Amino acid sequence: MDTGRLKGNTEFYDGFEGEGVITLSIDGRPEYYIEIWDGYMDGFFCNPPLDGKGWNGFTRDYNQCEGAFEGGDFLITNVKEYLDDMQVTAPKEYEDEASAKCYALLLDFLTFACENSYHINANYF
Repeated sequence: MDTGRLKGNTEFYDGFEGEGVITLSIDGRPEYYIEIWDGYMDGFFCNPPLDGKGWNGFTRDYNQCEGAFEGGDFLITNVKEYLDDMQVTAPKEYEDEASAKCYALLLDFLTFACENSYHINANYF
């Protein structure tokens, strides 16, 4: 995994300044952060499957406007829940290349945090 792209990556918010943004950073390692326009997050989590298993991670937070999407700062301590949720509920095919690349970055960020037992600071505005 190229961890260099997990350091200060704003590629998926650049050009959307002034619109909703979620910033994810590794707790205690502020050089590791990514900023994502909430329009990408909408594409990933707004239409989760209603399979009776309940929502978890970003899907729950996004659709219920809580946790990481409540506004302000939130500490994600169960990163595996968010990683598992993303791998199950977010679509894997996208019509545009930017969404596919954003999904891959977010997946890599969560994987890196999970593999290293890091918590994630989520800040949504």
